[in-house]
Amino acid sequence: MKFRFTAIIAFIFLIFGHVVRAQIQKIDYTTTDHETLKINRISPAASSQSDKLSLDGQWLFSENVNKAPCTKDIQVPGEWVMQGFEVAKDAYAGYQKSFMLPKSWKNKRIKLRFDGVYSESEIWLNGQKTASHLGGFTPFEVDVTQFVKWSGNNQLVVKVKCSSLADSLASGSQYAAHPIGGITRKVYLVAIPKINFAYADFKTQFDKDYQNATLSADIIIANEQKASEKDLSVRMELFMADGKTKVMAKSANIQAGIEKGGLLQQNISFEVQKPEKWDPEHPNLYMVKLSIMDGDKLADVIYKRIGFRQIEVRGNQVFVNDRPIKLRGVCHHETMPLRGRSVNDNMWEKDVELFREANVNYMRTSHYPPPEELIDACNRLGMFLEVEAPFCWAHNTPVPLGTPLYHTLLVDQTLDMVNYFRSNPSVLIWSVGNESEKYKEYFKETAKLVKAFDPTRPRNFSQWGPAADDGDLEITNYHYPGPEGPEKFKNSKRPIVFDEYVHLNAYNRQELVTDPGVRDAWGIGFKSMWESMYRTPAILGGAIWAGIDDSFFLPDGKAVGYGTWGRWMGGVEKSLSIGMSKKSILRLK
Repeated sequence: MKFRFTAIIAFIFLIFGHVVRAQIQKIDYTTTDHETLKINRISPAASSQSDKLSLDGQWLFSENVNKAPCTKDIQVPGEWVMQGFEVAKDAYAGYQKSFMLPKSWKNKRIKLRFDGVYSESEIWLNGQKTASHLGGFTPFEVDVTQFVKWSGNNQLVVKVKCSSLADSLASGSQYAAHPIGGITRKVYLVAIPKINFAYADFKTQFDKDYQNATLSADIIIANEQKASEKDLSVRMELFMADGKTKVMAKSANIQAGIEKGGLLQQNISFEVQKPEKWDPEHPNLYMVKLSIMDGDKLADVIYKRIGFRQIEVRGNQVFVNDRPIKLRGVCHHETMPLRGRSVNDNMWEKDVELFREANVNYMRTSHYPPPEELIDACNRLGMFLEVEAPFCWAHNTPVPLGTPLYHTLLVDQTLDMVNYFRSNPSVLIWSVGNESEKYKEYFKETAKLVKAFDPTRPRNFSQWGPAADDGDLEITNYHYPGPEGPEKFKNSKRPIVFDEYVHLNAYNRQELVTDPGVRDAWGIGFKSMWESMYRTPAILGGAIWAGIDDSFFLPDGKAVGYGTWGRWMGGVEKSLSIGMSKKSILRLK
C-alpha cells in the first residue's frame, strides 16, 4: 500500500504540479576554425564513485501515465515490451522512482543523466517538469539542483513515448519489429562542484617521425556559483594505465575570469616522449587527470583513459600511426533475445571478446550510437569502431523539409554522438547515417558540423554506392558490392569500405530448416571475397552483415526480428563461425 499511495501522490503532482522548466543546457564550443557550435552539455565523469547515485533497478510503471498512476513493478534499464507490458502507440508510459540524496552533496550541482530513453521523454521531479528530450540512442543530462529536496524522498517521474519523430528517423521499432520503448540504458545522478568541467576532449598528435606526441585537452569550465571567479588554474597529469605511475604534468593559469553562470573555453597541452601507441593489436591506454584549482584548493577533478593514436587519410588509404590499415569487420546491433534493445551486465565486453577471437578488428555500430560500455570495452580490448548516427532509412520519414524540429533533431543527435565519444581511441570513423538517401537535403549539413567539431576522424555516409555523398566525405562506401567489387573499385580516389557485405543467409527460412548446411557454404564466398579485398589498397575493408542475430523472443511466445544474421552469436554455430573467420583472415592476425 505504501508504494501505491506514493504513486498516487506522484500522479497528482504530475498533473497539477507547478511547472518550472530547467531543460537541457546548451553550451557554446568554438572549433579550431573559430566556428561556434551549440552543443548539449554532457558533463565529464564525476571525480569519485561516491559522487554518483545509480537509479537502475526496480521502478514503478504505468502503461498510460496521463490516465493512471505508476503502480506496477518494472526493471530499469529495459524495454517495457520485453517485460510484458503493452503501451498504446501514442500514449506516454510512466516510470516512477524515489530517492534520497546524500547530505554531502548539498553544496554541489546535481545532474540527472540518462544514457538512453526510447524515444521521446519528459522528466518530472517532485511535481515539476524539468526537461524533455527527443532521441532514443543518445545520452542527455538535466541540471535538477533547483528541483531536489534535501530531506525526505524525491519523486522522479519519467514519461516515455515510443512513437516519435526520432523513432521514425531511426526506423527503430520498424527494424526491431516491435515497439522498443522504455528507459533502455542506465540512469544515475551525479554531484559536481559549482566550479566544474562542463566539457573535456583529449587529442593526441605525433611528430613527423611518429615517435613523440602532443597531448592536448580542450576544456570548458563552468562557474555555477553565485559569484564571479578569477583565481583559477588548470592542471593536467598523465599516468600509465594503472593510474599511479606519473608520466608528465603541466599547470596553466586561466587569464580571464568567469562571471557567475558563465563558461570559459581553454586549451592545455604538453609533449610526451615516445608514448606507447594504441591500435587493435596493441591497445595501450594511459590515464589523464585534469584538475581545476581555485587558488590552493581543488575545485574539480576528472579522469579519462586515452590512447595515443593518429588517423590520416592519404589518397585512397587510411593510416593509423603511420601504418596503412585494413578493416576486417562486422556490423553489430545492440540486442539480446530476451531483453531486446537493452543489453545488461557485461554483454558488450563478451561481444568484443568473441569478435577479437575471430580476428575481427572493426565493428560498425549499426545503426545508432552504442552505449559507453561498448566503447570502453573496445578501448581496452583493441577494436576499431565506426560509430553511426541514429538515422536509418530516414528518407521514408513523412516530415516536410525545413521543419524546425526535424532539422534540430538531425543536428542535435549527430553532435551528441560526437561529443560523447570523441575522446576514445577506438573510434575510427563517424557515419552520418545508414541507407537514408537524400544526402544533400538531410545530411550535408550534419556532415559539415561533424568535420567542424572533430577534424581528426574521417566521415562516411553508409549507403549503396560511392556517389551518395556527392564526393564530400573522406571515406566512401558500397553496400553489397558483390565478388566483383574489389576489381570494380580498385582505382577509387578515396578509401572505400564495404561496411555491409557478404550478407548471411537468413531470409530463405524454409531452405535453412531443411538444409542447415547452406550456411556452411557462406565461408567459401567470404574467403574469396576477402582475399581480393586484401590485395586491393583502395579497399579499406568491410563489415560482414552481421556479427549478431537480431531476433527478439517476446513474452507472449512470439519471435520477431529481421533474421538470424549472426556468425558469432548464433548459439551452437559459434565455434564453426569463428573457425571460418579465423582461417579466412589469418594472414592479418
